[in-house]
Amino acid sequence: MKRLFTSLCFIIILISVANAQFISNLGKEEEKYINLSGRNYENYSSKIEKKKFFDNFGNFLIEGYPVIEFNEQQKQAIDQNIPGGQSNFLKSRYYENYFSNLVIGNDSYGGFTTRLMVGDAIRTKFTSLTLDKARFNGIRWDGATAKNRGTVLISRISDPIRFRFDQGFYSDGVRRIRNWTQYLLGGHFETDIGDVLTLGITYVNQHQRRADIDSRESSLKGVVSNVIPRVIFVRISDDSPGDLSGPILYQPPTIIINGVARPIKNIHGSVPNPSATTLNDPIQYWVFRNFWINAKDFF
Repeated sequence: MKRLFTSLCFIIILISVANAQFISNLGKEEEKYINLSGRNYENYSSKIEKKKFFDNFGNFLIEGYPVIEFNEQQKQAIDQNIPGGQSNFLKSRYYENYFSNLVIGNDSYGGFTTRLMVGDAIRTKFTSLTLDKARFNGIRWDGATAKNRGTVLISRISDPIRFRFDQGFYSDGVRRIRNWTQYLLGGHFETDIGDVLTLGITYVNQHQRRADIDSRESSLKGVVSNVIPRVIFVRISDDSPGDLSGPILYQPPTIIINGVARPIKNIHGSVPNPSATTLNDPIQYWVFRNFWINAKDFF
């Protein structure tokens, strides 16, 4: 009996080991064919050609139509054979003809609501003293919960792309590639504390960028060009334009350069002196009220 029990245990161990070796070695994997029978047949479009989009590694993402393309590449220009970065902005014909210059996407989940808008004339207001634009041209993203609300803005305000509402059909859209650009960045967040108090924070930044320099030399402070601006306009307005009173200027402006207040000279009604362009010369300025640019008076 003892000999029979030993033989049975030995047979069971051999079978277990053999099965383990068989399962661990699956051999050569059989080649699988692609089965397209479960997918509906798609006709090729004869009018609108779809575009396939891939990521940086070549993986397929989605197939659709380019509506807006916004690419900002920051790269140092070495020589003429190796160009630097660029700011590439495109609004295709689908943006104007299919979306009427305004694209809106909404989504909500678990009490959180978000909305993304891209348009030429978006009503946007943070506060009266920070940002209040009736025709914001750019990208606006909003997010909100029951007691929290936030908005993020970005716009390339230099050389913007605007489609006239009374304009005809654009066959290929409009693409503008620039090196020097100006951007408007902004954000606003507010939260409700209880039922009587609302706290908020606002950030607005406008700076100039240059795409063909190193990214370490380009920041939110902006890049100063080598060209001296001919005229700088500072506009001051109030919140009640209907009464035709306008803001009150109590004293001449003060211009501070490198921490030092520079002398100024009011040249209202005369022509600027083109040779007075150094810091040793008084800075020439005008003060207008309800003015318009007129070549006879100002240039």
